[in-house]
Amino acid sequence: GSRSWNRHHRIESIEEVPSVPVKCIGVDNESHLYLAGKELIPTHNTYGVALLNFLDLFFKPGCEIASAGAIIAQADRCYEYLLEFFRFPWFKEWCSKYQAKMGVNFVTKTTIGETILANGSKLEIIAGTDKGLRGPHPHKARVDEIDIMDWKVFQTGLSMSKSGTDKTGKPIRGQNVFTSTRQQAAGTMQRLLDEAKDKGITVYEWNVWEIVQTCTRLCQGDPE
Repeated sequence: GSRSWNRHHRIESIEEVPSVPVKCIGVDNESHLYLAGKELIPTHNTYGVALLNFLDLFFKPGCEIASAGAIIAQADRCYEYLLEFFRFPWFKEWCSKYQAKMGVNFVTKTTIGETILANGSKLEIIAGTDKGLRGPHPHKARVDEIDIMDWKVFQTGLSMSKSGTDKTGKPIRGQNVFTSTRQQAAGTMQRLLDEAKDKGITVYEWNVWEIVQTCTRLCQGDPE
């Protein structure tokens, strides 16, 4: 018989649970991509970073973003995920309508180093080196897989972002986001967690294994 596949998923629930000791694992391949849950959903920290970048680019006109990977391959992968979002049918339709109405492409420029949209938002993808983190001062700074980054280099990224305003004068809050799987007991991620309270950093921990399920509802015209 035939079998249909649904590419859309939704979060069923978010529940606070007691903090307990856990053992962090890593997938032994180049991308570290893993399949979560019974539905075997492809999952990766970098994918989440790329999604945040896309949402800020699209919904915050004039937003400046710098996205760094601990190694250049990690930064490149973040850009590849961004291109996946650009290929979404609804986004391509939006771009087509924008061009028809405004006479210019909505995606003004997209290269592995820089992406610019017609709404004035800009994404710069940089290497997670001392030199790379020292230069830009965007509204949103995101550094991925910091656990394989030297602590002294990581320190540079703590002061990257700055608050500002979008094209309409609406405030854009400066934000630094650091993500990683803890791969070392005394690595950079664990050290950041130990010092987070003193540095005023909010910590988010999540487990997608049990909360992401296949979405059976319609994206448009859903009777519920």
